[in-house]
Amino acid sequence: MNNEFLMLNYTIIYLYFCKSLFINNYLTSDMIMELISENSERSLFLNKLKLSWIASRNIKLLTTNPNHRLLYDVWNSMKEELSFIFNRTENSFEKIGIAFKTFDVTMDPRVSTEFDPTPCKLKMNLLSLLFCESSFGEIAFNLGFLMAGSLVHEYDHYNFLYKHKLLRAPKETQDEFAEQFGSEMEKSAFEKEILFLRKCEEVLPKNIQLYIPKSVEWSSDGTPQKYNISVNLGNRFETIGQNINRFENVIRSYLDQTNKKAYDRESELNAIKTHMMILKKLGLRLKIRQPKSYPVIEVQF
Repeated sequence: MNNEFLMLNYTIIYLYFCKSLFINNYLTSDMIMELISENSERSLFLNKLKLSWIASRNIKLLTTNPNHRLLYDVWNSMKEELSFIFNRTENSFEKIGIAFKTFDVTMDPRVSTEFDPTPCKLKMNLLSLLFCESSFGEIAFNLGFLMAGSLVHEYDHYNFLYKHKLLRAPKETQDEFAEQFGSEMEKSAFEKEILFLRKCEEVLPKNIQLYIPKSVEWSSDGTPQKYNISVNLGNRFETIGQNINRFENVIRSYLDQTNKKAYDRESELNAIKTHMMILKKLGLRLKIRQPKSYPVIEVQF
């Protein structure tokens, strides 16, 4: 009997227990829905942890079932949250989906989220997709509005290059363009991301919950055997404000004074630092490869 079957049975028993309490007036319908929501959320967290374990060994394992189905279950849940945020901020999630019909997922620690104009594809590190770094040095399951901001940033790169008729241009042409206009393009993307985050400040609830995985112990098949998910209450305004300040500092003190290549090198170093920290916190190891030799998988947007 596998773990998924056991979890399903436990969930059914749990819901029948909730139903009996409801019939006997111990629980209201709202309380039942809250319990179901919490159970679904915890299942999503466990699935994200398992994806991380599988990908740290070989990301290609996510291309076959049941791992492939697990990947899409998680991504579809994340898309629901992203769609809600884009609708609330009066931005079009559909336009981004049309531009990025598919995206590549990798475990290359140098990559966070980036748009590669030559193949005209978005590339994401799986760890950046699933997790974020909190302001107090812990890792947390990714916050939807931060992920949405990254998509707004990369979509602006897409539009910038589209206007200059450079989508799918050869790499040599892209490099020449970046020498002259790379900083301008990056500043434009940061400005769009800042505007988006300011809109999030206006329309999204003030309080947030950071779910932080700790003390994870893994079974032989990657199922978290022991783990602790602590909840830290946070302020969305504070989190957004910190990101806006960071982006504005990048624009003022970095992109205004240096070229795109220097910015890209600094971004790679920061990405490596963050991803290595996430792996360490999760108790995972990643085989270090030569640049451009990390395998990728394609995911339908």
